[in-house]
Amino acid sequence: MVRAREYEWVPDMTRAAMPWYTGVWLLVAAAFALGYRTRLSGTILFGLIVYHLAAGQSFFWSHIYFLGCLVLLLTVADAGADLSRDWMSRGGGRRTVPRWGVALLKLHITIVYGFAAIAKLNPEFLSGAVLERALLRPEFLKTPEIVVALAWSSVAFEGCMAIALWMKPLRSWAIVAGVLFHAAIPVSIGLTGGLVVFSASIVGTYVLFLDREEFAAAESFVLRALDAIGFRRARMFLASPRN
Repeated sequence: MVRAREYEWVPDMTRAAMPWYTGVWLLVAAAFALGYRTRLSGTILFGLIVYHLAAGQSFFWSHIYFLGCLVLLLTVADAGADLSRDWMSRGGGRRTVPRWGVALLKLHITIVYGFAAIAKLNPEFLSGAVLERALLRPEFLKTPEIVVALAWSSVAFEGCMAIALWMKPLRSWAIVAGVLFHAAIPVSIGLTGGLVVFSASIVGTYVLFLDREEFAAAESFVLRALDAIGFRRARMFLASPRN
């Protein structure tokens, strides 16, 4: 592998350091996901991601860049304010976060979808050549007519998602379509860690677009589902008073 150094002053990642780097990444990522010392774990995780991106162009992946931006915004917005380990250690109770933090996260998702649609407006992608090379399964999707239709559909879908998530009449349909779309990506292209993490991360942000009424309906649905499958402890956690 040819190393393409972006910044010469950034320390190189050695083979001996890689297990330690990966271990710390996994540890702070787990802490951040659980909401344990959210601001501290988020800051460390963001720093690790920045190093990953700065260490060399060969380490750059778009999903890592997306994840870094998401971690930064969630950290600044105090994502551990509610339903987290930090929240439990403070005795529960509903806490609020700055409105601008949520607005920035929503704007981030809008930019991701909008830029993805614009970036695909080129002859190579619209001809279906990119998807034909990327698709692994099922085989019937690789026919010329289908890959062209899929290419144009993906551009239209991502462009619409940048708008539909903000519009209440279209939001529920957009969320369902987004979940199906991002579930299909790793299945059809390959169950790589990057695609799975990206798909799960972006779908997880859809809840930010819900208004109070929609959020209450979604929360009620989740609680009923937890009752139905017998996860009573999880249900009690989610349904605990947060007034």
